[in-house]
Amino acid sequence: MTFAIFQGNDPAGTLLAWRGWSVGDWIAGRDEAVRLPDLPVYRADGPMPRQDRVIHPLRAIDGRAGYYVGANYRYGEVAELAWLRYDNRADPLKVRHGQYGWRTRFDHPSMVLRPGHGWEARAQLMRGDITMGPNAAALDFQAWYALVSRQLGPGTLALRYDRLRTVEHDLLPEDPNAERGRALALAYSLNVSDAVAVVAELLAIDSLRDARALLGEGRRQIERSLAASVRWRF
Repeated sequence: MTFAIFQGNDPAGTLLAWRGWSVGDWIAGRDEAVRLPDLPVYRADGPMPRQDRVIHPLRAIDGRAGYYVGANYRYGEVAELAWLRYDNRADPLKVRHGQYGWRTRFDHPSMVLRPGHGWEARAQLMRGDITMGPNAAALDFQAWYALVSRQLGPGTLALRYDRLRTVEHDLLPEDPNAERGRALALAYSLNVSDAVAVVAELLAIDSLRDARALLGEGRRQIERSLAASVRWRF
C-alpha cells in the first residue's frame, strides 16, 4: 500500500484543457513555466481574462493538501498489478497570480505480464475528471496504452498502441476542449552498458481537436516522427 499527502499541482488541468494531449517523455520541472496557445477564451476580451498564458503546472494555488493512495500485487516475476487514486483537492474557484485552481481526480490501474522467452506485456489506464471555475471548464478524460516487447538480438523491440479522449460538459461552448486521438510506436533499444542505452523510435499520431480551428489550424492532424536518442542513467 502507498499513501501520500502533497501540496501543488493545482493548475495542472490547464494543460489538458487548453494544450491537449501529447505523446512523449517530457516531464515538467517543479518551477517550470509552460506557455499556452493564444486561444480567445483567455484573451483580454474573452470570458476568462484573469488567466495568464504562462502557467506553472506544479504550483499550489489554494493551500489545500491533495492526496494519492495506491496498492500493488506481485506474483513472482510473472505478473504485477497496481492501482492508484489521485485527488489534488484544488479549489476550482480560486485564482492567484493568473492561475486558476483545477480540481483534478483520476484512477490509474496498470499491469505487467512476463510469460517468459523474453516476452513482456504492459498496459495502463488513466480515467478521471478536471473542473475549473463554476463549471467554466469541466472535462472527463481517459487515456490508455498497451505495449508488447521482446528481446531481439542484443536489444529489445517494442510495439505500443495509445488511445486518448477528452469529453467536455462545461458552460462555454465558445471554448471547445474535446479531443480524441490514437498513436502507434515501434522502438528498438540497446543497452550499451549498465548506464547507457541507445533507442530508435518510429511514432505516428492521429488526433482530432476542435480548438485548433480557433488558431487557424486543421482540426485533425496526423504526425509522424523518427527519433534516435542516447540515454544515460545515473
